Amino acid sequence: MAHTLLVRIAAVGAICSLGLIDTCTHNGEAAITAAQQSKLPALEPGQVREDILPAGTVISTAHYQAMLEMRCEGKSCAGEYPGVGNKQLLIIRRLSCILRGNPGSIAGIGAAELVSSGAVLASEFLPAEYSTPDGGHILNSAVELEIGPRQHIHVGLHLLAGDTAAQALCTATGTLETLQ
Repeated sequence: MAHTLLVRIAAVGAICSLGLIDTCTHNGEAAITAAQQSKLPALEPGQVREDILPAGTVISTAHYQAMLEMRCEGKSCAGEYPGVGNKQLLIIRRLSCILRGNPGSIAGIGAAELVSSGAVLASEFLPAEYSTPDGGHILNSAVELEIGPRQHIHVGLHLLAGDTAAQALCTATGTLETLQ
């Protein structure tokens, strides 16, 4: 069972100052809108959630690689990687995605979220690394997400308003550990 601890920080200001979204207003409205759209944890302003999995002994490790075709609607595409079985731990270390939009489209924010019982436990943001004039956007990020039993990964990729997302694929790579 995960242990949850809330610690106060300045989250909305950090999102703006790190440039994780393109437009921040002085009152943080754009940051809050982006957070709501990406299903960030419903925390009070200035708080963060910490989740710690219980210790376990690893008895085997295997390479993990899975491709996910996402559902697209409007300016966004989303999908979910399945969870793991009991006594397994999946460690995702890289997400490589392509998001196809209309020609001239502009990549917005992308995120991979660790989800348990409908609650977002952690998010890794996925910035676009390369975009083509015909609407292709490449997102290739090192991440560190540990998925335990009854958890899964939700991925959401977004274009800016006015653009239309047509297709998105992501490949997750890492290791699958079997625990004693």
